Amino acid sequence: MTNTIPSYGSDNDGNTQTKPDLDNNPNAEAVRTTVSDNETSQSTKKKSPADAFLELKDVVNTMRAELYDLKEYSSALIELSDQQKMSYKKEGRIEGIDSLSRIHQLLFRKVANMDMGKEENNSYIRQLYDNVEGELKGLGVTVIFPKISDIPTYEDMVAVGSTKSSIMHKPNTISKVEACGYSIRNGDEIKILRKAEVVVYRKSSEVK
Repeated sequence: MTNTIPSYGSDNDGNTQTKPDLDNNPNAEAVRTTVSDNETSQSTKKKSPADAFLELKDVVNTMRAELYDLKEYSSALIELSDQQKMSYKKEGRIEGIDSLSRIHQLLFRKVANMDMGKEENNSYIRQLYDNVEGELKGLGVTVIFPKISDIPTYEDMVAVGSTKSSIMHKPNTISKVEACGYSIRNGDEIKILRKAEVVVYRKSSEVK
């Protein structure tokens, strides 16, 4: 019995269709050009929200790797002494907080730019921002987010710039938040992991 090789394809009526021979076809170059143009047209279509979300894939992958390491720490604790367990728990917690805070900072800047109209609104990034902040809170971290027009508290904030005050904006108040800060409670003590960065209104004579 002889096996036959199936044809390239068939249409809805069952008629067979053969694959075009681009190598022997005198119009092959035109065919290739048409295919290339179609691919280019597809690639230039407007990006979807999912495509915009994928711009953060490297950062998200970093976060996943860090969280995976935390699970590895947890598994290793079973065979360790109490002192070693405490050491591993502390190390894993620090690694997780460090990674999540960097991701949170990146997302904070993106959300801030959206709020100011500098970037197109993206609900996926906003949701990720909220989720990462929730993970930080789950690790006992408090996000320090200064309020505009408040007087800075330099125990947990640092001024990284200044701008001229006006009738509407009093001197020595917060003009802009450049970066969030982070703190963590250890018993009755609060440790500042990173100070929030702010721009402050100053009198005209104090601004260079």
